[in-house]
Amino acid sequence: MTTVPPQSTEKDRRVSRTVVEALGLTDRPSVPDGWSLTSKGVYQVRPGKGDQEPTYDRITTTPLVITRILTAPDGAQSVELAWRVQGRAVRHVIPHEVAKRGRELVKALGALGLPTSESYASAVEKWLLAYEDENAATLPRAQLRRWLGWQPDGTFLSAPDGVDFQASYESQTAPAAGHRSAGTLGGWQETARLLEAQPIARLCVAAGLGSPLLRPLGVGSTTVDISGFSGRGKTTSAEAGISTFMNPLETGGAAYSWASTLYMVEERMNLVRGLPVLLDESQHIKPNDRERVGELLYMIPTGRGRSRAKGWNSGLEWECVVLSTGEQSLLTMSNHQGISARVHRVEGEPMSDAATANAVRAGFTRHHGHAGPAFVQRLSEVLATPGGLEGLKLRHEQMTAELVGDSAISARRSRTVGVFALAEALASEWGILPYQPMGPAQWLDLFAASTESDDRPRQALDKVREHIGTRMHELWSKSTPQLEAAGFTRTPMQWLGAYTTRDGEERVAVRPQAVEDVLERAGFDLAAVIGRWVADGYVATTIEKSGKVRPRRKVRIGSASVWMIEFTAAGFPLGDDSDE
Repeated sequence: MTTVPPQSTEKDRRVSRTVVEALGLTDRPSVPDGWSLTSKGVYQVRPGKGDQEPTYDRITTTPLVITRILTAPDGAQSVELAWRVQGRAVRHVIPHEVAKRGRELVKALGALGLPTSESYASAVEKWLLAYEDENAATLPRAQLRRWLGWQPDGTFLSAPDGVDFQASYESQTAPAAGHRSAGTLGGWQETARLLEAQPIARLCVAAGLGSPLLRPLGVGSTTVDISGFSGRGKTTSAEAGISTFMNPLETGGAAYSWASTLYMVEERMNLVRGLPVLLDESQHIKPNDRERVGELLYMIPTGRGRSRAKGWNSGLEWECVVLSTGEQSLLTMSNHQGISARVHRVEGEPMSDAATANAVRAGFTRHHGHAGPAFVQRLSEVLATPGGLEGLKLRHEQMTAELVGDSAISARRSRTVGVFALAEALASEWGILPYQPMGPAQWLDLFAASTESDDRPRQALDKVREHIGTRMHELWSKSTPQLEAAGFTRTPMQWLGAYTTRDGEERVAVRPQAVEDVLERAGFDLAAVIGRWVADGYVATTIEKSGKVRPRRKVRIGSASVWMIEFTAAGFPLGDDSDE
């Protein structure tokens, strides 16, 4: 218990001017009945019995008040608190629900430097509740931003500066801090001029600028995979792409590595709604994580992560263009054909020479974070113009039609490639890019090198053909001498397979387990590719009595009849002297 604080004798229940100045408040809130607030702290007033004076129990040794109520985009509220530590005023935002849980509140504020004790947890909670109720009509209220990029009110937040921003998760704080500008737009443009003859780096810049177009055009998030040998400028090209909005270096906080856990990767993407994300060094993905990475690559276009039954980060949302670099292609992370349409694989030399790469990296390190906001400003002006959005969509559709290409995969990717092409064209017209946009043929050439690698079933078939081709002597045929007479002791299942003749066509049949083993060693899944093999006429089928089509045929080896995968002449061509 303490003596009566000076304020207790005042009839004016407003916060003293001394506390207002000490905490940097803009007005004089009211102190609720049953409490006292002075420069020495917060006191709980306990009425005296009979004629006795009330007593005062100090619950903090510094003044503590609520300065603002902040509402997040999802409607969740937070409160901004102010107090003094070592002679200076500090402010921190905490979730509203924490402010109403005494022990959690004191624990959180104690970690932030508030001088109080856990024994006063309930009293501190009641003080804030009473203070908020007393000043509900006058407490300032503001919108709290939880992510960067497009906001629910239609505005776009390129960087966390100058607004009420608090990332959803603590691990997002460092990446958010990297979304800041340095240097000048002119300096960035001078560096970008070095990219005029570097199409892959230009693709990355267009992808970075095109990220804000995803939402207006109704196109899902996507991934650009720049893979190949080290020392070719892959990372520098990707850094050029994210330099449009942020510090491109990993030390700046915004760039990330695939060496991070997949939870952290999802968190990183969850931070943005219309901004690029760099994930470097794909070769660091652990073998046990490859299937999960493949699953993530499938989910990226949907804009939402995996929904887990338990866990704080279930079903995180994002809206971004992911720029991935590394020596290992992301297409090797999954055995499913559909991943090829979701990952834009780019092959080739990203930078023509080391001198250019070094100059580009140095330039974008000094100048970054200007081109993206300038692009968004012009984009917002277009969207605010009557018919502006419709015009953008029409232009995107026209570009998409020119980028369909000559394969099913390129056709499926044409909408996102169209976003990149449109972004480069707009940025050039708006004077943001210092070079003319690439034409449809140049865009298609960027992805032409990956056409063969897109066909995962064909790649898998090539692996099986290679294996069979080096073991033709392990195939049984009718011309094979009697096993006992030749001194062989193999059972039918010890043969790799057998030669067959069906419908006048010479074929090769192979044990299913042998095919599975070959594909597993090469990183493929038989179940994921055999459907395409059947559809393309590479594998013969059997129709069961139930009507089910089975990609197996009964093949005789000696006196035994064995289920095998029978490759047609199209699946495994044989010469005239194949039996030999």
